[in-house]
Amino acid sequence: MINYAEYILRSYFRATEWNPDAQYSNLNRASAAILDFYPPQALSVSLSSCPTQAFASSCSLSILPSLSGSLAYLASSIDLPKDKPSLHSLVHTFNISALPKKPEYDPSRKDQLLYGQLHLPSSRLHSLYTRRLSPQSQLLISSISHPRPPTREEPSEMYITYQKDQGNYASELSYSVADGMASASSLFHFGLIDKNYRENSESSISDNKVVSSKRIDEDPDGDGSTGLKGHFSLGGEIYASAQEKSAGVSTGLRFQTLPETQSPPTVLVALLSPITGYLSGTYSATIAKGLSVASRFEFNLYSYESVTTLGAEWAIPRSHPDEDEYFDENLQEMVKPHPEEGTISLLNQGAASLAIQDVRHTNQNTTTKSSTPIPLSASAAINENDPIQGYLKARMTTEKSITLQYAGRLKSMLVSLGLVADLSNPHKPVQSIGLELQYLSPGNEPN
Repeated sequence: MINYAEYILRSYFRATEWNPDAQYSNLNRASAAILDFYPPQALSVSLSSCPTQAFASSCSLSILPSLSGSLAYLASSIDLPKDKPSLHSLVHTFNISALPKKPEYDPSRKDQLLYGQLHLPSSRLHSLYTRRLSPQSQLLISSISHPRPPTREEPSEMYITYQKDQGNYASELSYSVADGMASASSLFHFGLIDKNYRENSESSISDNKVVSSKRIDEDPDGDGSTGLKGHFSLGGEIYASAQEKSAGVSTGLRFQTLPETQSPPTVLVALLSPITGYLSGTYSATIAKGLSVASRFEFNLYSYESVTTLGAEWAIPRSHPDEDEYFDENLQEMVKPHPEEGTISLLNQGAASLAIQDVRHTNQNTTTKSSTPIPLSASAAINENDPIQGYLKARMTTEKSITLQYAGRLKSMLVSLGLVADLSNPHKPVQSIGLELQYLSPGNEPN
């Protein structure tokens, strides 16, 4: 399920025309929706409210196995969305991201967003501040604060990130105050649709004419015999810590099909960190209508240890025959790009990351990890014309770990069920079973 902070960021980035998928830190986001989902592991209830278009609040309560909760508030310089969302926009799902392009944004606008979440009874505070500096750059500051003197297990932290997007490439600078970790990354995009094709395509649609120009990666015959039509992204990251006296580097390559082609939606990613010896390859694709699969192979060049992860995601359609018109037989319908689908997860290889990653798995002082509530337009009733009834996800690894999750709706409530099992432990194969209920306040429905 989409948590409080992440749904806000999606809405904010969409309104400010920012594409987080263009960054190197989100190189592997498509498969992460299938292979790295986090099911509820407790009994939790949450309620969100959006009294004004610039302010939102939320509260959550986790009952089992321990009692805990949180209060969250948000303020934004832009109007928060009031439209009824589809279930697809409230769940992490596999999809092909939009083609990178240079942001076109009013330079006179300096939009900003401020978010804070207080966890109880630990009194731990999470905060996030983001500000648009220019049409092609933005600043993010996130922090974790503890009321008592921080310990090595629970340190206070602050992350500062500067991002820039030039269309054909994107760069990112990050700094972690606690351990002095600094990092720099860039991602270059190749094989994109050229500007002339985009302009000709837009004019031909309005005139109902056939576009004569081709994609720059399309074969001359145009019969699709060359296979998948897509583009490549190549990038790298370097990071160093003065306190830990360590440094590292990583590089990655991604291929993904173009959003509007007839090719099956497919994403291939290869990552390498030569200093740590980490090597991984990921494949994810939609193989049938509403059914996506993913696999990941991780290998250490020094210890020769390896882990293979397999996952699947099924979008369960609504059973009402009169709603079949909302379905699109094209495979791309289930995975077409959504501008609000960007996430902000940074630096998987040990460099500084935004505190929102910690917010994503909240309440670390408890023995569970429960999701935070859904705000803003998610607080309105879910779109009644939504063709999707729910999402069923499954993941298993060679370490004999199995994870299941169902996310769906029950009238004006979002329901998430989760199960985590470890078959290598014969005495306790079922590690956790969780249920999360998120109430969508009817008072927030649009007029």
